[in-house]
Amino acid sequence: VTVPQPVTLVRIELTPGTASLSAGATQQFTAIGRRSDNSTQAVSVTYTATAGTISSGGMYTAPTTGGTYSVVARIVGG
Repeated sequence: VTVPQPVTLVRIELTPGTASLSAGATQQFTAIGRRSDNSTQAVSVTYTATAGTISSGGMYTAPTTGGTYSVVARIVGG
């Protein structure tokens, strides 16, 4: 008897993975869930940024100071 493993959420993928922006420019980020069978699922996330601002919908506005910064998406309740 073969019993398949349950399909589980294994990671959140943020798109785009990298971006180069001018000071004050905007970039839309989106997040999807990747499951153990490689399928995708919609996920509810909160976004944070180490500099600049990001809206609850994933719209990032770059800061006026140049540098390398991070945008992070965390699953709500996770």
